[in-house]
Amino acid sequence: MSREPIRTNVGVTTHGDNVVRGASVRDRLLLEETRWSLLSRLIDGPELSRADAAMLDDMLVAIACPDPRIWPLKVAWTIGSYGDWWAAHGAVTAMLGECRMGPWACAAASDTVSVFRRLKGEHGEGFEDAVVEWARPRARRREVIWGFGVAGGRARRVDERWAMVKTAMAHHGRLDSPHFQVATQGATVLERRLGLVPNAALAVGSIGLDVGMSRSQIEVLMYQVLGPQIVGNAYEASRLAPASLRALPEDAVEYVGPARRESARAREAGG
Repeated sequence: MSREPIRTNVGVTTHGDNVVRGASVRDRLLLEETRWSLLSRLIDGPELSRADAAMLDDMLVAIACPDPRIWPLKVAWTIGSYGDWWAAHGAVTAMLGECRMGPWACAAASDTVSVFRRLKGEHGEGFEDAVVEWARPRARRREVIWGFGVAGGRARRVDERWAMVKTAMAHHGRLDSPHFQVATQGATVLERRLGLVPNAALAVGSIGLDVGMSRSQIEVLMYQVLGPQIVGNAYEASRLAPASLRALPEDAVEYVGPARRESARAREAGG
């Protein structure tokens, strides 16, 4: 077993003060740091201003969709029905770490945005054709193009969160931020020419890149964005504790297997 010391500067407690990534809470961060800038500092991310934090607050609200029918939130309801919102929240967190949606999908969508940036730089005015040439064979192979596609069946033709994020970005004067701008341009082209519809992951991925985050840091960003929605459903489930979620209805269960066999002792005892 290795005895090599672990070296980290994530934080330390001192007498009368605490330190986050080398910065004094008392002398530097207090009354200056925001929730978002503190988060970014803790994951060794970029410096975020209060203007960045205000924009991220509005992005969080723009993509709010705490519908209990969304399947990660169904997990919160199922576990929360036993009366413990902590366990329900933990279950969703564990599940999101293994599935290609939510935080992971937003990080993956940042790769799509990076491709758009590269194609824009390489092709200039030919950007539109270049994006289509890149996306068309992938669409034909039915590959997932991260940042595109809308769940919910044919009745849901657009991801309303994409439009609301654009409204928030316009409010903060950030529509022309490099990654968000090229994401918008690429989305417009692919929707018009290939029928590929952008979703909220494309917005989050591009915004994360514009504030200077890495792919893995964008995952953390999106997890924090989802946090209030997860807690809200976990708390409501534990408050209501619906018994109906603790067992499947009998008429919904069909046994498939060998016929029931009773032992001699069971038959003697009347079953």
